[in-house]
Amino acid sequence: MVNKASQGDVESPLKKFRHGLSRQFPDLLDRVMEGYRSFSGNTPPEDNAKEFSAHHGACKAALAHLALLIRLADWVEKGREDVSLQNDKNKKLIDEARMALCDFKKDTA
Repeated sequence: MVNKASQGDVESPLKKFRHGLSRQFPDLLDRVMEGYRSFSGNTPPEDNAKEFSAHHGACKAALAHLALLIRLADWVEKGREDVSLQNDKNKKLIDEARMALCDFKKDTA
């Protein structure tokens, strides 16, 4: 009797985790970007410093969440040869997220 694990046929828990995440990223990135767009468009009046500061902090937190998802997507994709970020939807979402982060960094500098 041959042990399949010794033949490398058994997928590791980490590979299973990466595979599951790779299928979820298009929807996750869509939701995060849409939420950020919607929330950031509702800027409180600039004459209320407390509300404006809280809103600005929440926008920064949303962008940090997006940046974390992008890093996680990169990690997932590096570990999976059969999944590619080259499909148009994923590439567009990640490019758009990176541009939003760059614009945000310019605005807050």
